[in-house]
Amino acid sequence: MRSRMTVLLLSLFVVLGLAACGNNEADTDTNKTPAAAENSEKKMDDNKDKKAEGQEEQTAKVELEDEQIGVTMDEFKARFNEKAPSDDKVDFKMGDYSWRDRDKGLSTAGFDFSEDYAVTAMAKTGNEELKAILLEVKGGDSTRQTAFDLIRAIMESSNPELTKEDIDGLMKDLNLTNPDGDGDDTVSQTARDGLKYLVNDESSHWLEFVVANETDTDFEAE
Repeated sequence: MRSRMTVLLLSLFVVLGLAACGNNEADTDTNKTPAAAENSEKKMDDNKDKKAEGQEEQTAKVELEDEQIGVTMDEFKARFNEKAPSDDKVDFKMGDYSWRDRDKGLSTAGFDFSEDYAVTAMAKTGNEELKAILLEVKGGDSTRQTAFDLIRAIMESSNPELTKEDIDGLMKDLNLTNPDGDGDDTVSQTARDGLKYLVNDESSHWLEFVVANETDTDFEAE
């Protein structure tokens, strides 16, 4: 695969206990009105909810740090099939798939939509969450607009929290702003929400796009 990205496929929360503050505070609590006691209880419940939310957010962040992008293959596939571009000649819906074991504990599942468009998902063998998603546009009869549409669909499918404005900004950062032009033989990289996005955009209409964890050194722009 012609690529100027370094794709190294072969390298690979404190609960504080609060002591009683003395009889004075206990006496104060017993003098609270029912309304005040209810409000106090509600605040405690709210704090517990916020703490639980914080734990969940931190857990999610830890998972992303473990060379994952926070989505399983089935989740990505379902989202992508809703967002995939329409084309008179190519059906961009992902169908059945199977994992193929590779070296160094990696597995891949691929979708060849045509001779010109292919998407490959990568995961650590036995792990449900994906490590990366790769799009290859091989030139031929491919169109730059379709390539841009596929990239946007992959961005939204791998991180559904992204807004249209977010995606527009990412596309701009990657120099993908002119679907009617040609590639400019550049390699670009940007990041958001713990994920990084890389693109190798050649003037020959060959293009490679990757979504990976921001800390994953297996995927870097040269």
